[in-house]
Amino acid sequence: MKKALAERHSRLQLNTYVSWPISRWFAPPVGWVKLNSDGACRSVTGHSSCGGGFRNSEGVWLHGFSKFIGCCSILEAELWGICMGLSLAWDRGFRCIMVESDYIRRLCSQNWQVSFHHVLRTGNIMADSLAKLAESSSFDILHFVNPPLYADRLLQEDCSSPNV
Repeated sequence: MKKALAERHSRLQLNTYVSWPISRWFAPPVGWVKLNSDGACRSVTGHSSCGGGFRNSEGVWLHGFSKFIGCCSILEAELWGICMGLSLAWDRGFRCIMVESDYIRRLCSQNWQVSFHHVLRTGNIMADSLAKLAESSSFDILHFVNPPLYADRLLQEDCSSPNV
């Protein structure tokens, strides 16, 4: 079973490509939709927002969005824009998406390796509980140097959840 999962995982790859900086808009290939996304932060108020627009291979406007986020960093605002854009792309039936953002290159040029994996909630119990902890709180963010007191059982559940 584990070998089958490893083989399937090795075939799952994000089709990503980071290009050189582009100074003007270019149309995506035929059949593709381009999402141009950006985030903004006002230093005076601390308010952040994001927005983006979709265009087809002929440059025709397909859809756009603008969202007030609240107070967050420019990185968070940029990621909000990309996430909102990809969510809207899916909802609108766009299946071949090219994303352009002025922040992507900065993220990808860090000296790190990043790998994304889908995990079911049953294998992500700890993160799910931490996310729900914030629902009833008024804090902006909590950092945990050590796991919360209730976490021992959840950490063990994450590690012992069955592989499917």
